[in-house]
Amino acid sequence: IDRLLESGATTLCLCLMPGEHVISDRIWDMSGSRRAIHLTIKGCGPESRIVIQERMTFIGWAAVTLRDVAVEYVAGVRPEMGLRFVRCRDVTVEGCSFEGATIGGALLLLSDVDRALVAASQFDAVIQGGYTPIRELLAKVGGPFGAVGEVLDAQIAGRIYGERSAEVGEELAKLSAAQRQKLNKQLQSVSSDQALGDEVRFAFTKVSLVLAAKTPQAADLTATLLDLRRAALRFRPGVALLLENGTLTRVGQEFPEIGQIARFDVDDQIILRGNRMDGLLALYAPPMNPDEELKFLGSLSQLLEVRDKLFLIELAGNTLQLVDNRLLKVTMPQVLWEQLLKIAQGGATDSVLQILFRELIVQGNVIAEDRNAFVAGRITMANNIFAKSPRDDLGILGVAIAHSAVYTGNQGQGDENARLTVRHLARFPRDIRPYAAINHGFTLT
Repeated sequence: IDRLLESGATTLCLCLMPGEHVISDRIWDMSGSRRAIHLTIKGCGPESRIVIQERMTFIGWAAVTLRDVAVEYVAGVRPEMGLRFVRCRDVTVEGCSFEGATIGGALLLLSDVDRALVAASQFDAVIQGGYTPIRELLAKVGGPFGAVGEVLDAQIAGRIYGERSAEVGEELAKLSAAQRQKLNKQLQSVSSDQALGDEVRFAFTKVSLVLAAKTPQAADLTATLLDLRRAALRFRPGVALLLENGTLTRVGQEFPEIGQIARFDVDDQIILRGNRMDGLLALYAPPMNPDEELKFLGSLSQLLEVRDKLFLIELAGNTLQLVDNRLLKVTMPQVLWEQLLKIAQGGATDSVLQILFRELIVQGNVIAEDRNAFVAGRITMANNIFAKSPRDDLGILGVAIAHSAVYTGNQGQGDENARLTVRHLARFPRDIRPYAAINHGFTLT
């Protein structure tokens, strides 16, 4: 990239051969260039691996396209990590995979981009140290399970764990019935802790059932071990993708002439389509600490009473489309919740909240977790599946806050949880249309 830029090239095309291509904390800043610089990077599939140490950042490019590569992140110490696109006009990420442990940032960052497409890609994001509880349990079981657990904390856990799982699957299949029975008892004794969560305990159960078979197959054992790692990842997820508004702040007195903010264009559009995200999808800014989540979402009843105290102003023309994805969870930043709750609790009387997305379309997704959060000017939620029953402490699958909203054809889990709560926010004409559907445990404001 450096050589091509130095030669004066404005259209750069790189084809990556199979193997590792290491990037060590690099920033390519084109924001001061008078020329429009375009970059395309195309790989040969999962074996073309970009290994990012710390971060790989593109700033101010006219267009960047990334296709058919695996992006592996090696954790460092700074939260500004991963693959980062900042103030770029066009970004396309297609057919790629992302994996790594996050420490405050995200595997993929889109910040103030004009147009972006992220499609047919896979994200495996765990918080740093997130595999440790499962690794310790496997160490207690010992034997081949201890060997597979050792690699869970590897920097690139997925690739190494997959190779080790195949070896361990073959080893387990060769054990005698008595040896397998002994391991199975140890496995069951360590995996019964309710704190592990339903998905992790179910993954352990699948391993146990295959191990107890009369003639277990190595391929089946390998598959269950791979499922166990994915359950462990989802138990303590990191941030897979952050759609950041670099100017997220309270506005009003600070920006009396809203129309002068030129960066918000009416044609801005971000599309996420056909992705699988085992990790958080964060809107606007990094998500809140999970320990604080109950505190803020538990105040939901107060939030729904804001009415005359709150109005949302749409500074942006952006559209975000979430279509046909398999998502773990959608989150909002703590700073936005703090503003909303302050208003709801009477701490402000005439507040203006800046909204990044004018249109938010959420359609045809499968969303695994509860406590999802959406804020936008207009929201359409249609034909989504919420796969998890709401937890007893809150009992909601999510909250959506918008000027106008349509919520139709969605499905969820939970006995007697079907409800749709609509509250009007004053100062703007409202157009809220709850159509007849199976709408379980979701609150729409």
